Amino acid sequence: MDHLDREDNKASKGLPPPPPLPPSAVPMKPELEPEMKKVALFYEDGRPVDEKGVGRKVLDRVHDTYDTELAGKDFAYDGEKSLFTVGLLARNSVVLEDVTTNRNNGNASPGSRGSPNERVACWFVNRSFIMIRGVFLMLEVEFLARGFHSSFRTTQGALSLNIDVSTTMIIRPGPVVDFLIQNQNAKDPFSLDWAKAECILKNLRVKISPSNQEYKITGLSEKPCKEQLFALKKKSKDVDGEIQTIEVAVYDYFVNHRHLDLHYSGDLPCINVGKPKRPTYFPLELCSLVSLQRYTKALSSVNLSKIFSGGEIETKASREDLKVGNGEDFVPRNGRWNFNHKKLANPSKIERWAVVNFSARCDVRGLVRDLMKNVEAPFDVFEENPQYRRAPPVVRIEKLFEDINY
Repeated sequence: MDHLDREDNKASKGLPPPPPLPPSAVPMKPELEPEMKKVALFYEDGRPVDEKGVGRKVLDRVHDTYDTELAGKDFAYDGEKSLFTVGLLARNSVVLEDVTTNRNNGNASPGSRGSPNERVACWFVNRSFIMIRGVFLMLEVEFLARGFHSSFRTTQGALSLNIDVSTTMIIRPGPVVDFLIQNQNAKDPFSLDWAKAECILKNLRVKISPSNQEYKITGLSEKPCKEQLFALKKKSKDVDGEIQTIEVAVYDYFVNHRHLDLHYSGDLPCINVGKPKRPTYFPLELCSLVSLQRYTKALSSVNLSKIFSGGEIETKASREDLKVGNGEDFVPRNGRWNFNHKKLANPSKIERWAVVNFSARCDVRGLVRDLMKNVEAPFDVFEENPQYRRAPPVVRIEKLFEDINY
Protein backbone atom coordinates (compact mmCIF):
# COMPACT_ATOMS: atom_id res chain seq x y z
CA MET A 1 0.00 0.00 0.00
CA ASP A 2 2.84 2.39 0.85
CA HIS A 3 4.54 1.46 -2.39
CA LEU A 4 1.44 2.44 -4.37
CA ASP A 5 1.13 5.76 -2.54
CA ARG A 6 4.75 6.56 -3.33
CA GLU A 7 4.19 5.77 -6.99
CA ASP A 8 1.13 8.05 -7.08
CA ASN A 9 3.05 10.88 -5.45
CA LYS A 10 5.85 10.52 -7.99
CA ALA A 11 3.38 10.65 -10.84
CA SER A 12 1.60 13.70 -9.45
CA LYS A 13 4.88 15.50 -8.79
CA GLY A 14 6.04 14.78 -12.31
CA LEU A 15 3.05 16.56 -13.94
CA PRO A 16 3.75 20.12 -15.07
CA PRO A 17 1.52 22.92 -13.76
CA PRO A 18 -1.27 24.16 -16.05
CA PRO A 19 -0.34 27.12 -18.25
CA PRO A 20 -1.57 30.51 -17.01
CA LEU A 21 -4.49 32.14 -18.79
CA PRO A 22 -3.79 35.30 -20.81
CA PRO A 23 -5.18 38.47 -19.21
CA SER A 24 -7.56 39.03 -22.15
CA ALA A 25 -8.95 35.49 -22.11
CA VAL A 26 -12.48 35.02 -20.77
CA PRO A 27 -13.51 31.50 -19.77
CA MET A 28 -16.27 30.14 -21.98
CA LYS A 29 -19.52 29.27 -20.27
CA PRO A 30 -22.14 27.05 -21.84
CA GLU A 31 -25.09 29.11 -23.04
CA LEU A 32 -27.61 26.32 -22.68
CA GLU A 33 -28.38 24.21 -19.64
CA PRO A 34 -30.03 20.81 -19.46
CA GLU A 35 -33.78 21.03 -19.10
CA MET A 36 -36.31 18.43 -17.98
CA LYS A 37 -39.85 18.42 -19.32
CA LYS A 38 -42.89 16.45 -18.32
CA VAL A 39 -44.73 14.82 -21.21
CA ALA A 40 -48.44 13.96 -21.21
CA LEU A 41 -50.10 11.97 -23.98
CA PHE A 42 -53.85 12.09 -24.63
CA TYR A 43 -56.28 10.86 -27.23
CA GLU A 44 -58.67 13.29 -28.94
CA ASP A 45 -61.41 12.55 -26.41
CA GLY A 46 -59.13 13.43 -23.49
CA ARG A 47 -58.26 9.89 -22.41
CA PRO A 48 -54.64 9.44 -21.30
CA VAL A 49 -52.43 7.10 -23.32
CA ASP A 50 -51.24 4.32 -21.04
CA GLU A 51 -49.97 1.72 -23.54
CA LYS A 52 -46.25 1.03 -23.47
CA GLY A 53 -44.20 1.96 -26.50
CA VAL A 54 -46.59 4.63 -27.77
CA GLY A 55 -44.67 7.48 -26.17
CA ARG A 56 -41.46 6.68 -28.02
CA LYS A 57 -43.33 6.47 -31.34
CA VAL A 58 -45.02 9.81 -30.70
CA LEU A 59 -41.81 11.59 -29.67
CA ASP A 60 -39.97 10.14 -32.66
CA ARG A 61 -42.71 11.51 -34.90
CA VAL A 62 -42.53 14.86 -33.09
CA HIS A 63 -38.81 15.04 -33.79
CA ASP A 64 -39.25 14.15 -37.47
CA THR A 65 -42.29 16.34 -38.19
CA TYR A 66 -41.44 19.39 -36.08
CA ASP A 67 -37.69 19.50 -36.62
CA THR A 68 -37.92 23.09 -37.87
CA GLU A 69 -39.90 24.31 -34.84
CA LEU A 70 -37.48 22.54 -32.49
CA ALA A 71 -34.56 24.37 -34.16
CA GLY A 72 -32.81 21.06 -34.82
CA LYS A 73 -32.57 20.21 -31.10
CA ASP A 74 -32.35 16.59 -30.02
CA PHE A 75 -33.89 15.25 -26.84
CA ALA A 76 -33.78 12.13 -24.71
CA TYR A 77 -37.03 10.47 -23.65
CA ASP A 78 -37.33 7.82 -20.94
CA GLY A 79 -40.46 6.30 -22.47
CA GLU A 80 -42.80 7.48 -19.72
CA LYS A 81 -43.20 11.08 -18.50
CA SER A 82 -39.73 12.64 -18.57
CA LEU A 83 -38.01 14.32 -21.50
CA PHE A 84 -34.52 15.81 -21.32
CA THR A 85 -33.10 18.39 -23.68
CA VAL A 86 -30.36 21.01 -23.85
CA GLY A 87 -32.07 24.40 -23.79
CA LEU A 88 -35.75 25.29 -23.85
CA LEU A 89 -38.18 23.81 -26.34
CA ALA A 90 -40.84 25.83 -28.11
CA ARG A 91 -44.15 25.96 -26.23
CA ASN A 92 -46.34 24.43 -28.89
CA SER A 93 -49.03 21.80 -29.02
CA VAL A 94 -48.62 19.19 -31.72
CA VAL A 95 -51.12 16.85 -33.32
CA LEU A 96 -49.86 13.64 -34.91
CA GLU A 97 -51.57 11.06 -37.07
CA ASP A 98 -50.76 7.52 -38.19
CA VAL A 99 -49.35 6.55 -34.78
CA THR A 100 -50.38 2.95 -34.12
CA THR A 101 -51.68 2.25 -30.61
CA ASN A 102 -53.32 -0.62 -28.77
CA ARG A 103 -56.14 1.56 -27.50
CA ASN A 104 -59.41 -0.18 -26.69
CA ASN A 105 -62.36 2.20 -27.10
CA GLY A 106 -64.77 -0.10 -25.30
CA ASN A 107 -66.37 -1.58 -28.41
CA ALA A 108 -63.46 -3.74 -29.53
CA SER A 109 -62.21 -6.95 -28.01
CA PRO A 110 -59.38 -6.65 -25.46
CA GLY A 111 -56.91 -8.34 -27.74
CA SER A 112 -57.68 -6.30 -30.86
CA ARG A 113 -55.20 -3.81 -32.25
CA GLY A 114 -55.94 -0.09 -32.44
CA SER A 115 -56.60 1.65 -35.69
CA PRO A 116 -53.40 2.51 -37.58
CA ASN A 117 -54.86 5.99 -38.13
CA GLU A 118 -55.57 6.58 -34.43
CA ARG A 119 -55.00 10.24 -33.67
CA VAL A 120 -52.86 11.07 -30.66
CA ALA A 121 -52.41 14.60 -29.30
CA CYS A 122 -49.30 15.52 -27.33
CA TRP A 123 -48.99 18.64 -25.16
CA PHE A 124 -46.00 19.81 -23.22
CA VAL A 125 -47.44 20.43 -19.76
CA ASN A 126 -46.19 24.03 -19.42
CA ARG A 127 -48.10 25.29 -22.48
CA SER A 128 -51.26 27.39 -22.37
CA PHE A 129 -53.87 26.03 -24.72
CA ILE A 130 -57.53 26.34 -25.65
CA MET A 131 -59.80 23.34 -25.21
CA ILE A 132 -62.42 23.39 -27.92
CA ARG A 133 -65.86 23.00 -26.40
CA GLY A 134 -68.23 23.86 -29.22
CA VAL A 135 -68.80 25.75 -32.45
CA PHE A 136 -71.55 28.33 -32.56
CA LEU A 137 -70.85 30.34 -35.72
CA MET A 138 -69.69 29.14 -39.14
CA LEU A 139 -68.14 31.68 -41.51
CA GLU A 140 -66.68 31.31 -45.01
CA VAL A 141 -63.21 30.06 -44.15
CA GLU A 142 -63.26 30.03 -40.36
CA PHE A 143 -65.59 29.35 -37.46
CA LEU A 144 -65.98 30.84 -34.02
CA ALA A 145 -65.33 28.29 -31.30
CA ARG A 146 -65.71 28.59 -27.55
CA GLY A 147 -63.89 26.84 -24.79
CA PHE A 148 -61.47 27.48 -21.95
CA HIS A 149 -58.06 29.10 -22.01
CA SER A 150 -55.86 27.73 -19.25
CA SER A 151 -52.52 29.02 -18.08
CA PHE A 152 -50.30 28.97 -15.02
CA ARG A 153 -49.69 32.33 -13.31
CA THR A 154 -47.18 33.17 -10.61
CA THR A 155 -48.65 34.46 -7.35
CA GLN A 156 -47.19 35.27 -3.94
CA GLY A 157 -47.94 31.82 -2.61
CA ALA A 158 -47.20 29.54 -5.56
CA LEU A 159 -48.29 28.83 -9.09
CA SER A 160 -51.97 29.41 -9.76
CA LEU A 161 -53.94 27.74 -12.54
CA ASN A 162 -55.98 30.36 -14.37
CA ILE A 163 -58.90 29.19 -16.53
CA ASP A 164 -60.90 31.73 -18.52
CA VAL A 165 -63.92 31.25 -20.74
CA SER A 166 -62.72 32.16 -24.18
CA THR A 167 -63.70 32.29 -27.83
CA THR A 168 -61.35 32.06 -30.76
CA MET A 169 -61.47 31.96 -34.53
CA ILE A 170 -60.50 28.58 -35.97
CA ILE A 171 -59.60 28.05 -39.62
CA ARG A 172 -61.81 25.55 -41.37
CA PRO A 173 -59.63 22.62 -42.52
CA GLY A 174 -59.57 21.62 -46.17
CA PRO A 175 -57.77 22.30 -49.45
CA VAL A 176 -55.67 25.45 -49.48
CA VAL A 177 -57.13 26.48 -52.84
CA ASP A 178 -60.70 26.43 -51.51
CA PHE A 179 -59.61 28.41 -48.46
CA LEU A 180 -58.05 31.15 -50.59
CA ILE A 181 -60.98 31.36 -53.00
CA GLN A 182 -63.49 31.77 -50.17
CA ASN A 183 -61.24 34.15 -48.24
CA GLN A 184 -60.83 36.52 -51.19
CA ASN A 185 -64.29 35.85 -52.68
CA ALA A 186 -62.65 34.97 -56.00
CA LYS A 187 -64.13 33.07 -58.93
CA ASP A 188 -61.22 30.66 -59.42
CA PRO A 189 -57.61 30.21 -58.28
CA PHE A 190 -56.30 32.12 -61.31
CA SER A 191 -57.87 35.39 -60.11
CA LEU A 192 -56.36 35.32 -56.60
CA ASP A 193 -54.22 38.08 -55.13
CA TRP A 194 -51.08 36.07 -54.32
CA ALA A 195 -49.42 38.79 -52.25
CA LYS A 196 -52.45 38.80 -49.97
CA ALA A 197 -52.59 34.99 -50.06
CA GLU A 198 -48.99 34.70 -48.88
CA CYS A 199 -49.67 36.94 -45.88
CA ILE A 200 -52.68 34.86 -44.87
CA LEU A 201 -51.03 31.45 -45.37
CA LYS A 202 -47.75 32.19 -43.63
CA ASN A 203 -47.15 30.07 -40.49
CA LEU A 204 -50.23 27.92 -41.11
CA ARG A 205 -49.81 24.15 -41.06
CA VAL A 206 -50.66 22.01 -44.08
CA LYS A 207 -50.86 18.30 -44.78
CA ILE A 208 -49.28 17.10 -48.01
CA SER A 209 -51.00 14.45 -50.11
CA PRO A 210 -50.40 11.54 -50.46
CA SER A 211 -47.71 11.29 -47.75
CA ASN A 212 -49.94 12.93 -45.09
CA GLN A 213 -46.93 14.69 -43.59
CA GLU A 214 -47.46 18.06 -41.93
CA TYR A 215 -45.41 21.18 -42.55
CA LYS A 216 -45.56 24.86 -41.67
CA ILE A 217 -45.94 27.27 -44.57
CA THR A 218 -43.08 29.76 -44.83
CA GLY A 219 -44.18 31.45 -48.05
CA LEU A 220 -44.94 31.00 -51.74
CA SER A 221 -42.64 30.47 -54.70
CA GLU A 222 -41.70 33.44 -56.85
CA LYS A 223 -42.49 31.59 -60.09
CA PRO A 224 -45.34 29.29 -61.19
CA CYS A 225 -45.05 25.58 -60.54
CA LYS A 226 -44.04 24.80 -64.15
CA GLU A 227 -41.21 27.35 -64.03
CA GLN A 228 -39.99 27.00 -60.44
CA LEU A 229 -36.74 24.97 -60.48
CA PHE A 230 -34.95 23.12 -57.72
CA ALA A 231 -31.82 20.95 -57.48
CA LEU A 232 -32.63 17.22 -57.72
CA LYS A 233 -29.93 14.78 -56.62
CA LYS A 234 -29.09 11.95 -59.02
CA LYS A 235 -28.76 8.40 -57.82
CA SER A 236 -25.46 7.94 -59.66
CA LYS A 237 -22.23 9.72 -58.77
CA ASP A 238 -19.65 11.28 -61.04
CA VAL A 239 -16.09 10.08 -61.65
CA ASP A 240 -14.83 11.79 -58.49
CA GLY A 241 -17.52 10.12 -56.39
CA GLU A 242 -19.49 13.30 -55.79
CA ILE A 243 -23.28 13.47 -55.94
CA GLN A 244 -24.64 15.03 -59.12
CA THR A 245 -27.64 17.37 -59.23
CA ILE A 246 -29.88 18.58 -62.04
CA GLU A 247 -32.33 21.47 -62.24
CA VAL A 248 -35.92 20.19 -62.41
CA ALA A 249 -39.22 22.07 -62.39
CA VAL A 250 -41.47 21.32 -59.43
CA TYR A 251 -44.36 20.43 -61.75
CA ASP A 252 -42.24 17.99 -63.81
CA TYR A 253 -40.89 16.33 -60.68
CA PHE A 254 -44.31 15.53 -59.20
CA VAL A 255 -45.81 14.50 -62.55
CA ASN A 256 -42.93 12.49 -64.03
CA HIS A 257 -41.04 11.26 -60.96
CA ARG A 258 -43.81 10.97 -58.37
CA HIS A 259 -46.45 10.06 -60.99
CA LEU A 260 -49.11 12.36 -59.52
CA ASP A 261 -51.86 13.99 -61.57
CA LEU A 262 -51.83 17.78 -61.27
CA HIS A 263 -54.83 19.46 -62.88
CA TYR A 264 -54.30 23.19 -62.32
CA SER A 265 -51.19 23.74 -60.17
CA GLY A 266 -48.84 24.24 -63.11
CA ASP A 267 -49.71 27.91 -63.55
CA LEU A 268 -50.00 28.71 -59.83
CA PRO A 269 -47.29 29.42 -57.22
CA CYS A 270 -45.99 26.59 -55.07
CA ILE A 271 -46.29 26.29 -51.31
CA ASN A 272 -42.91 26.76 -49.65
CA VAL A 273 -42.37 24.85 -46.40
CA GLY A 274 -38.59 25.10 -46.24
CA LYS A 275 -36.06 27.56 -44.92
CA PRO A 276 -35.05 30.81 -46.66
CA LYS A 277 -31.81 29.33 -47.99
CA ARG A 278 -33.20 25.83 -48.56
CA PRO A 279 -36.77 26.12 -49.84
CA THR A 280 -38.99 23.07 -50.19
CA TYR A 281 -41.84 23.40 -52.70
CA PHE A 282 -45.12 21.53 -53.08
CA PRO A 283 -47.84 22.06 -55.71
CA LEU A 284 -50.81 23.98 -54.36
CA GLU A 285 -53.45 21.32 -55.01
CA LEU A 286 -51.58 18.75 -52.90
CA CYS A 287 -51.79 20.93 -49.77
CA SER A 288 -54.64 20.92 -47.26
CA LEU A 289 -54.96 22.95 -44.07
CA VAL A 290 -54.98 20.88 -40.90
CA SER A 291 -57.61 21.33 -38.22
CA LEU A 292 -57.54 23.38 -35.00
CA GLN A 293 -55.51 26.34 -36.26
CA ARG A 294 -56.27 29.82 -34.95
CA TYR A 295 -57.17 32.55 -37.41
CA THR A 296 -55.17 35.57 -36.22
CA LYS A 297 -55.68 37.91 -39.19
CA ALA A 298 -58.19 40.78 -39.26
CA LEU A 299 -61.75 39.74 -40.07
CA SER A 300 -63.63 41.22 -42.98
CA SER A 301 -66.57 43.56 -42.42
CA VAL A 302 -68.94 40.85 -43.65
CA ASN A 303 -67.69 38.35 -41.07
CA LEU A 304 -67.80 40.95 -38.31
CA SER A 305 -71.40 41.75 -39.17
CA LYS A 306 -72.23 38.02 -38.99
CA ILE A 307 -70.67 37.77 -35.54
CA PHE A 308 -72.72 40.66 -34.21
CA SER A 309 -75.88 39.92 -36.20
CA GLY A 310 -77.34 37.98 -33.28
CA GLY A 311 -77.39 41.05 -31.06
CA GLU A 312 -80.26 43.49 -30.82
CA ILE A 313 -80.03 47.23 -30.27
CA GLU A 314 -82.80 49.00 -28.41
CA THR A 315 -84.32 51.71 -30.59
CA LYS A 316 -85.20 53.90 -27.62
CA ALA A 317 -82.37 56.01 -26.27
CA SER A 318 -81.38 55.19 -22.71
CA ARG A 319 -82.22 57.82 -20.13
CA GLU A 320 -79.30 59.17 -18.15
CA ASP A 321 -79.27 61.26 -14.99
CA LEU A 322 -76.93 64.12 -15.81
CA LYS A 323 -74.84 65.85 -13.18
CA VAL A 324 -72.89 69.09 -13.28
CA GLY A 325 -69.94 70.38 -11.34
CA ASN A 326 -67.98 67.72 -9.50
CA GLY A 327 -70.70 65.14 -9.86
CA GLU A 328 -72.28 65.89 -6.50
CA ASP A 329 -76.00 66.16 -5.86
CA PHE A 330 -77.11 69.81 -5.64
CA VAL A 331 -80.41 70.07 -3.78
CA PRO A 332 -81.96 72.89 -1.71
CA ARG A 333 -82.04 72.57 2.06
CA ASN A 334 -84.65 74.33 4.16
CA GLY A 335 -85.80 76.25 1.10
CA ARG A 336 -82.34 77.65 0.37
CA TRP A 337 -79.73 77.01 -2.31
CA ASN A 338 -76.12 76.88 -1.11
CA PHE A 339 -73.94 78.37 -3.83
CA ASN A 340 -70.68 78.21 -1.88
CA HIS A 341 -67.84 76.86 -4.05
CA LYS A 342 -70.21 76.74 -7.02
CA LYS A 343 -69.97 78.30 -10.46
CA LEU A 344 -72.85 79.42 -12.65
CA ALA A 345 -72.70 78.82 -16.40
CA ASN A 346 -74.49 80.84 -19.01
CA PRO A 347 -76.74 78.63 -21.14
CA SER A 348 -76.16 78.67 -24.89
CA LYS A 349 -78.73 77.95 -27.54
CA ILE A 350 -77.84 75.74 -30.48
CA GLU A 351 -79.20 77.62 -33.46
CA ARG A 352 -78.39 75.11 -36.17
CA TRP A 353 -77.55 71.47 -35.96
CA ALA A 354 -77.35 68.62 -38.45
CA VAL A 355 -77.15 64.84 -38.60
CA VAL A 356 -74.27 63.16 -40.45
CA ASN A 357 -74.51 59.48 -41.35
CA PHE A 358 -71.29 57.63 -42.23
CA SER A 359 -72.99 54.73 -44.06
CA ALA A 360 -74.47 53.32 -40.85
CA ARG A 361 -77.16 50.67 -41.28
CA CYS A 362 -79.74 52.31 -39.08
CA ASP A 363 -82.96 54.30 -39.37
CA VAL A 364 -81.53 57.81 -39.44
CA ARG A 365 -84.92 59.43 -40.06
CA GLY A 366 -86.35 57.64 -37.03
CA LEU A 367 -83.46 58.93 -34.92
CA VAL A 368 -84.18 62.48 -36.10
CA ARG A 369 -87.87 62.13 -35.23
CA ASP A 370 -86.96 61.03 -31.71
CA LEU A 371 -84.62 63.99 -31.29
CA MET A 372 -87.27 66.42 -32.55
CA LYS A 373 -89.45 65.52 -29.57
CA ASN A 374 -87.09 67.58 -27.40
CA VAL A 375 -85.27 69.90 -29.82
CA GLU A 376 -86.03 71.74 -33.00
CA ALA A 377 -85.63 70.04 -36.34
CA PRO A 378 -82.12 69.93 -37.87
CA PHE A 379 -81.43 72.06 -40.88
CA ASP A 380 -80.35 68.97 -42.85
CA VAL A 381 -79.38 65.29 -42.76
CA PHE A 382 -76.18 64.44 -44.65
CA GLU A 383 -75.65 60.96 -46.04
CA GLU A 384 -72.18 59.79 -47.01
CA ASN A 385 -71.50 59.15 -50.68
CA PRO A 386 -71.35 55.33 -51.07
CA GLN A 387 -68.21 55.51 -53.22
CA TYR A 388 -66.17 56.69 -50.21
CA ARG A 389 -67.20 53.89 -47.84
CA ARG A 390 -63.88 52.06 -48.21
CA ALA A 391 -61.74 55.20 -48.15
CA PRO A 392 -59.51 56.08 -45.15
CA PRO A 393 -61.32 57.81 -42.24
CA VAL A 394 -59.64 61.17 -42.84
CA VAL A 395 -60.69 61.17 -46.49
CA ARG A 396 -64.28 60.26 -45.58
CA ILE A 397 -64.54 63.15 -43.12
CA GLU A 398 -63.04 65.65 -45.56
CA LYS A 399 -65.41 64.60 -48.35
CA LEU A 400 -68.39 64.89 -46.03
CA PHE A 401 -67.34 68.39 -44.93
CA GLU A 402 -67.11 69.35 -48.58
CA ASP A 403 -70.74 68.26 -49.05
CA ILE A 404 -71.83 70.18 -45.94
CA ASN A 405 -70.04 73.38 -46.98
CA TYR A 406 -71.38 73.05 -50.49
